[in-house]
Amino acid sequence: MAQSPPSRHVVPFLVAWWIMYREGDDVYVQNRLLFMDNLSSPFLEENLYSYIKSRETVNEDGCEIISEWQTNISEIQKWLQSQELKNSPEDI
Repeated sequence: MAQSPPSRHVVPFLVAWWIMYREGDDVYVQNRLLFMDNLSSPFLEENLYSYIKSRETVNEDGCEIISEWQTNISEIQKWLQSQELKNSPEDI
């Protein structure tokens, strides 16, 4: 019995992502899960940003603090510059 080829348009059950919220010079990073079965319409990668909710610091019940990491724009810029130096043509 021949098997049909796998679909090229497989939609995952969930998307795990790190979302960064900027408030002034501060950046808050939260690990989030987006469950496909909670969406009101099909998941479209080109609409990725539409699935990001506003930053919340407590869960929907209001009883648990949402884990997040705080940094700032300056530290992110320093890290990006250090990565550019690591990947410069002289290192190849």
